[in-house]
Amino acid sequence: MQVEEVLLSRWKYDAPELAPVKSALERVVKFHRTVREKHAEIANNPNLSSLGRKDAMRAFVADHAHEFVRVRKAVESVQEKIAAQRAKLVPPAPDTADVAAAVLRSEMRTMLRAMKPAERAKFLLASDADPTMLAAVLEAPNVASGIEVDTRQRVFDRVVEATHPGEAARLDTAERAAELLRAAARVTFDTGSAAADFPDTATFSKAVDDAVGNTLALDADIDRQFAGVAEAA
Repeated sequence: MQVEEVLLSRWKYDAPELAPVKSALERVVKFHRTVREKHAEIANNPNLSSLGRKDAMRAFVADHAHEFVRVRKAVESVQEKIAAQRAKLVPPAPDTADVAAAVLRSEMRTMLRAMKPAERAKFLLASDADPTMLAAVLEAPNVASGIEVDTRQRVFDRVVEATHPGEAARLDTAERAAELLRAAARVTFDTGSAAADFPDTATFSKAVDDAVGNTLALDADIDRQFAGVAEAA
């Protein structure tokens, strides 16, 4: 099984908002096949010297630099969209102008700090845990309430799930889909770089950037393509 088939076989995501990611993955995979087949064609050309094969492949890369840049920008755009959606899930900070409420939260943290670790975790992770108590924990550094990093993450997850049911899991799925696209992009860049005999992918990436030049139109197209990625349907 070729790498293209392997990548496509790993797509397991049917959420409507991920359709643009699937489309991008299919495009990247198709382009990777084109790069791989072109390299094989040039490598098997008996009329070309070693230098001639290198020059021919680099000419191919220059002619298709726009597509290489699109591959990278697609990944960046998807990751940015998911990060923006996840940022919306972060619980808002309590109103510090409400002095009485701030004092109450401070006292709650003091109470928690006096508990034994197991008791404290059980108290915070109970199904009927006080929302104000959870907010008090997230408001301050761990040392203020004596909690561990793992407990804080679980409290955070609890608050997010309560205020945005199902959203964290949905974005986790989107991130797995984005990682598959990123893997396809990495394979494509690695293949292009090796086929054209560049010393490393960083040098290769700069070469395609230089060949493309201004990317304003491409940026706008990418932004349109992924505008709704990771947003709830």
